[in-house]
Amino acid sequence: MKLSNTKTTQKPIFGKLWITLVALLMLCATAGVQSLQAQEKTRIIVEPDDFPLEIGALNKAIEDNGGDVIYVLRNGKTYFLENQLGYQHPLHIEAEEFPSDNPPIIRRGTDLLGASGRISFYRDDVDVKGVMFFGLDDFGGKTENQRSAVQDIHMKYQHSYFVGGRGYFWWLGATGNTVRVEDSFFANAGRHTSVPNQRFIDTRGNDTDSLIVINSSIYQINFHLIRSGGAVINHVYMDHVTVVNHSLSSFDLHLAREITIKNSLFHNVALDGDWESAELVGDAGPGYDGPRYFSTGGFIGINLYADIFEENPDEAPMLDSERTIVIKNNNFGGLPAQQYLDLWTEVSNVTRESHPSLGRGSYPSATDPAWRWANPDIEPDNPIWALRDTIPLVRILRAPMDSVLTAWGENNEPWVTINNNIRENVAINDMPDSMIDVIRQTWFGTGDPFPHYDRWEDLIANPDDRYFFFGDGDPIDPTGPTAGWFRDLGFNSDSQSFQHAENGYPVGNLNYYPELRQKWGDGEVLVSVERAEEVPADFRLVGNFPNPFNPTTNIVFELGTPDNVTMEVFNVVGQRVANMQLGMKSAGQHTVTFDAANLSSGVYIVRMQVGSSGRTLVHSMTLLK
Repeated sequence: MKLSNTKTTQKPIFGKLWITLVALLMLCATAGVQSLQAQEKTRIIVEPDDFPLEIGALNKAIEDNGGDVIYVLRNGKTYFLENQLGYQHPLHIEAEEFPSDNPPIIRRGTDLLGASGRISFYRDDVDVKGVMFFGLDDFGGKTENQRSAVQDIHMKYQHSYFVGGRGYFWWLGATGNTVRVEDSFFANAGRHTSVPNQRFIDTRGNDTDSLIVINSSIYQINFHLIRSGGAVINHVYMDHVTVVNHSLSSFDLHLAREITIKNSLFHNVALDGDWESAELVGDAGPGYDGPRYFSTGGFIGINLYADIFEENPDEAPMLDSERTIVIKNNNFGGLPAQQYLDLWTEVSNVTRESHPSLGRGSYPSATDPAWRWANPDIEPDNPIWALRDTIPLVRILRAPMDSVLTAWGENNEPWVTINNNIRENVAINDMPDSMIDVIRQTWFGTGDPFPHYDRWEDLIANPDDRYFFFGDGDPIDPTGPTAGWFRDLGFNSDSQSFQHAENGYPVGNLNYYPELRQKWGDGEVLVSVERAEEVPADFRLVGNFPNPFNPTTNIVFELGTPDNVTMEVFNVVGQRVANMQLGMKSAGQHTVTFDAANLSSGVYIVRMQVGSSGRTLVHSMTLLK
């Protein structure tokens, strides 16, 4: 193993500035005040393994140097772990250069018997930049990807890549964890006989602090994007996320406290919609748009706290009215409606009798509420239980919200904002194979094998080959894994989605549009050529950038005419935490910086008032520390 140890040092300071600094330090010492010098962490370059003669170079470097350093990995090289990344100190790992199309790769190596283990079992905070985590060992076996072991740790990833794993990308194994992901890419991988990776984030029933995904892409996974398992999640935030080919299930956000899902593209996701009573729908079929008799599920699933805690309301973590749910400016598009409905017809014919090995059915009928009232003591092990489903159902397509969210939206409940969502079937640049094939394979055992990106045909021909071959020279297979495996999920500027996100941006991951990504990061509000010379007729509270933020954010507003402006910031219980008297402002766009260094994480409400009209506008923003 070879290490290059380089320390970042301060540049020499000369002349009067140096004398002044020394004098200040001496003054602090005589006053009994300890002086702290903020220095960058030592950066240790870890050279890659001499595979297959040696693995574990990264493990050895961490064990020798501890947690107060940054481990720098060579671009384009692979680091085979001998032991899982699970240390009693923080981990800071980054690529030499990022973002990069050729990131360093971290994966598990196998022993002489072909056995391996999980990639990570984190026991302290994690900060990763520009690295690929590859959830297959060198024999092609699936390994656990990202997993936490202790409570209250923060896992932060930027410009990183994640390929597959056993069952999930993240398993949060303790309470109070936070996952923050920015500018990153996720995709399933496995042998052609493997089912897709099942979950994006799985809390395993552990109460969780925050799950934040910004400007990232997730595709070719199965089951839940987020699985709460009945746990409370304080903050869920997704902004400019692209999700493609996600099947069968949903956001399991049943007990989430604060939810923001905005500016995102969900394409070919879930078999969304509602079951409806056949008697009610009648010949209208999929075109029916009347009152709902019965509905289940939805791509985004929420529970009523009142329903869950009705027997012990004192145990409820909050009232429903204390939640904050924002779902706006998204495209919940995908396949044409009839393709969804045709597939549901196939799935509806799957029963435990016709496919006993699957052990599943698709609920082509539902229980009449009157039956429930008439039979309150019937338990599932009673044979009569099997007779409860008496209402024939059909599938119709609706907005992908469950019945609770739909009802809240229709009732204009103040804690819910659901608006400006569209359903557009955009043409994605490099579309992965349709999830319909994956669903058919899962339910019926028919159709093409599960795709392994562009290499699954090779794996069919050579199912026992290693992914990395013994031999002289660089052992890395030149066809992958690299960032080239991750598809371009951008789309054409002619689509409605291209300007549908807040402030005129495309929905989904902006990394497919680098210039726009830069403007978004700078907080620029896009305007069309036709509007370039316009100023607002009255006034407008545009929003804040970044959002979520820590600890500062820029609040953008526009005035049609010069006027006096006041801004106040309130927490969710109505307490004012800031009062900014901005005074007279000219017509046009303005930006004011808000510093929340002394505030705790949570949702805050900005109220803007313009003097002459007395009118106010409000906007919510999220502080995540």
